[in-house]
Amino acid sequence: MITGIVGTFTDEFIAPLRGNGKGITQNYFGFADFTKGREIYSNYHTKFSIYKRTQYIIDMILNEDLQKVTILIDEIQSILNSLGSKGAQILFIDTAAAQFRKIECDLYWASQRWMNVNNRMRLQTENVLLPCKFHYEDDSACFLDRCKKLHYIEVNQVQPYIEEPIITLHAPIIGQLYDTNEMIIDELNLDFIKKSMKKRMERIEAEC
Repeated sequence: MITGIVGTFTDEFIAPLRGNGKGITQNYFGFADFTKGREIYSNYHTKFSIYKRTQYIIDMILNEDLQKVTILIDEIQSILNSLGSKGAQILFIDTAAAQFRKIECDLYWASQRWMNVNNRMRLQTENVLLPCKFHYEDDSACFLDRCKKLHYIEVNQVQPYIEEPIITLHAPIIGQLYDTNEMIIDELNLDFIKKSMKKRMERIEAEC
């Protein structure tokens, strides 16, 4: 399953792009899988996942060295853009998405804007979640990135659409699982991916 977590689904949405609960939501679902005994890989540091750059994770996925694991990738729009041309992005997305499903890996990716993510990635994404942040003291919506008040996060599913929030998260507790200020510096190399794909095809041919 591929799930996207975004700060805004349309350009008209008025919530802030930063500090709205994307990280809280992504790490909640990752930690939930971890408590069920599933191995978690992420391109940022947490207290429950194995940190690896996205390039390394994808190489292991394409070579089937990882199976039935959960992958957390933040800032996916920047990582896809590092591939360069749209054609290169489509090649990577279609290949990776097919492999994710084949080896039963779940992917939770996050991006500030849904519309900034490559269209092919959006087509391959089954579920889209939109978190919204509220103050505990009066249940009012919070629109400040660095607000110091206590917050809870309501997670809405906008694709396929569910009217009521699917879950409410306690931000202070989940926020202890990762560094909320970590900068994501990550990229992909298409030549490296092509080599992984070639190795995989050679292995398949050798087994036939």
